Amino acid sequence: MTTFSLELKTIYKRSPSWVKELSGFVCPHLPSLFIYGREFVSHKTLLKKSQWWSKDQLAQYQITSLRRLIDHAYQNVPYYRKLLTERGLKPVEFSSFADLKKLPFLTKEIIQEHFEDMIAKNIPRKKMKLVTTGGTSNNQLKFHIEEESSLKEWAFMTTQWERINFRLNDKRLVLRGTPVDSSTNDGLWEYDPLTRECRLSVYHLTEKNLFKYVEVMKRFSPDFIHGYPSAVAIFARFILDNEIHNLPPLKGVLCGSEAVLDHQRKLVEKAFKTRLFSWYGQSEKVILASECETNFSYHIFPEYGITELVDENENQITEPNRVGELVGTGFINYAMPFIRYKTGDWASFEQGYCECGRKYPLINKIAGRRLTEFLVGRQGNPISMTAINMHDDTYENVRQFQFYQDRPGITTLKIIRGKKYSQKDTQRLLSRLEQKLKDNLEIRISFVESLPLSPSGKHRFVAQKIPIENLKQLVKGALDETGLTE
Repeated sequence: MTTFSLELKTIYKRSPSWVKELSGFVCPHLPSLFIYGREFVSHKTLLKKSQWWSKDQLAQYQITSLRRLIDHAYQNVPYYRKLLTERGLKPVEFSSFADLKKLPFLTKEIIQEHFEDMIAKNIPRKKMKLVTTGGTSNNQLKFHIEEESSLKEWAFMTTQWERINFRLNDKRLVLRGTPVDSSTNDGLWEYDPLTRECRLSVYHLTEKNLFKYVEVMKRFSPDFIHGYPSAVAIFARFILDNEIHNLPPLKGVLCGSEAVLDHQRKLVEKAFKTRLFSWYGQSEKVILASECETNFSYHIFPEYGITELVDENENQITEPNRVGELVGTGFINYAMPFIRYKTGDWASFEQGYCECGRKYPLINKIAGRRLTEFLVGRQGNPISMTAINMHDDTYENVRQFQFYQDRPGITTLKIIRGKKYSQKDTQRLLSRLEQKLKDNLEIRISFVESLPLSPSGKHRFVAQKIPIENLKQLVKGALDETGLTE
């Protein structure tokens, strides 16, 4: 996650181990311009001021940034030049948010079909890096970003974390999908002195290894834990089950890349005695939104891009509490601009602004809407994880769980039991799920020792094994109503 200037990364990679160790002591005292680069510093300077701008000031910044992006796309990106020309549009005509609607939505399929024509011709390929999203080889999305895009994003990430007192030199215990050097510490953990990160492998969260992780945490004494909610929750459950005390005090827990469920938040905050801070973003870098220091609503960064919400008929949604698909136009990646990109995620706007004082739009109920993330009921109706999310102690003694489904109307709930789990937990869990699902879905319980992770180390709450073509037929009516996708 931590991103450094190209000059510093080059020096670091070529240095012997003793120089890398020394960098952990030297770098915190070097200027941010040298460590993180010019784009990072300029965006940090902007965000320090702009987060307190008025609504009109933020709108003007967005319009100026949009016009600059459209002009760049017209001049340098063949796909957009052709699109604008066919519609008789010129960049100077984009002077309001309404003008953005003159352009069609961008989808994953369009990007895949026009891949080469979407790459900016004025940026050298050596200054780009290829990024892929999750999924199989058949549905992965590949695209280019500028090296500088990551520096810009790091400015946004650290700015949002500063809302709970994060500082650039703070130490983080990291539980994400980043590979750990297999030649050190049995491939379980490694320390990077430059990033001040102690990275723990999320692929080896066994009871034996978790005891080791506790000892690593005590020795490292991090300021923050930073990770996937599912991985951090497993660590938290282990700490509570084993009544482990005297952990180093934390300033907070930083969670992203997955939706945070209510029971996970409660579990993590109880175990680590601190605030869990969550944000929403994508590899495509079109929308970034995060909680603030006063509440749990997601504040959209207007400086990051323009966010729209549309219904299943692609009509704009502006009223609060109505769920729609998130559409983003990103400002920070000029290598392959995404304009009006349909993210495949949904949310709803909240009314007004937060009491924190920022005039940022607010969203909630963020979730993915890929069809394989849903269960299918007896009548072919899709059932989302949001619908069966629990706001109480239902999963209190569950270490980890996953819904497995290979035929409609029936699901197996696979459970890794915590130390205090008993038959009462099974009865309570089934009772509360049945209250929500009524007779819509038969639930069977299966106790397991482990659950598979995605290639990037994320935990999936639904293992949907019904073939995608069968799913489409089963929920055909629901697709029209909800806009579910593959």
